[in-house]
Amino acid sequence: MRKLRLVRLSALFPRQRLRDGHPPAAEEHGYAEEAESSDEKETWRAEDEHRPAFLEVRADERPAALEIPAATEPASGGEGVDTPTTSHASWGFLGLLLLAGLVAKACSDRLKGGVEIMNIPFLLAAIIAIGGVSLHVYTMEVWIWPKLKDEGFPATPFGDASVTKGFYRTVWHFFTVAWLGTIILMLFFTFGDVIPYVTQIVHLLIIYWLGIVLSIFIVAALSLQPGESYVKTMIKAFQWVIVLIMVGFMYWGTKV
Repeated sequence: MRKLRLVRLSALFPRQRLRDGHPPAAEEHGYAEEAESSDEKETWRAEDEHRPAFLEVRADERPAALEIPAATEPASGGEGVDTPTTSHASWGFLGLLLLAGLVAKACSDRLKGGVEIMNIPFLLAAIIAIGGVSLHVYTMEVWIWPKLKDEGFPATPFGDASVTKGFYRTVWHFFTVAWLGTIILMLFFTFGDVIPYVTQIVHLLIIYWLGIVLSIFIVAALSLQPGESYVKTMIKAFQWVIVLIMVGFMYWGTKV
C-alpha cells in the first residue's frame, strides 16, 4: 500500500507544480523519507530539473500573450485632433462673426449723418443668400467630399486622380465665392447708396443669378437618364428655388 500511494503522489505532483509554481513542502519531505532506491531518486531529480525550465518558458510566453490585445486596441482620439463637426462649426462661427462685423460697419457708416431707412428687400436677399451658401458648403464638405474616392477620377497632365478630385472641390467653391460676394454687396446696399449706380450693379447680379438658374435647368436636362422625369428631377433639386427667391428680393429692392 505504501508503494502504491507513493506512485500516485508522484503522478499528481507535476500538475500541482504547474498550478502553484512551487512544490508542496510535504511532498518534498516525502521524497526524502520514503525514497527506497537510488533509481527512484534519480528519476525524481531529473523531473525536478525539467520542471523549472518548463515553468520559465511558460512565464516568458505569458507577457507576449498579454501584450497582443493591447497592441490591437484602436487608438482613441487624442487631444488636438479636430473632428469634421468641430471644424465645420468653427468655420460657421467665423463666418457669422464676419457678417456681423460687416453689418456693424455699414450701420456705423450710414448712421453718422443721421438715421436712414434700410432697404428691407436687400436685407432679405442677403439672409436668403446666407442660407444658400450654408447649404452649398455643407453639401460639399459633409455629403459629398468625405465619400469621394480617387478611383472615380482620371489622371490628367496636371496630376494623378487625387489632384483631379481636388479640382472638383476647388471649382465647387468658385460658386461659394459668388454667394459670399452677393451677400456682402446686399448687406452694404441695405443701408443706402454706399457707392454710385447701386441699381445697375444689382441688375447685373440679377442677370448673373438668372444665368445660374438657366444653367441648372440645362445641365439637368443633359444629365437626365432614360425613364427619369425631368419635372421630378427639378423638384428634387430645389436649389434653384433659393436662387429665384433671392433674385426676387433683389429686384424688389431696386424698386424701393
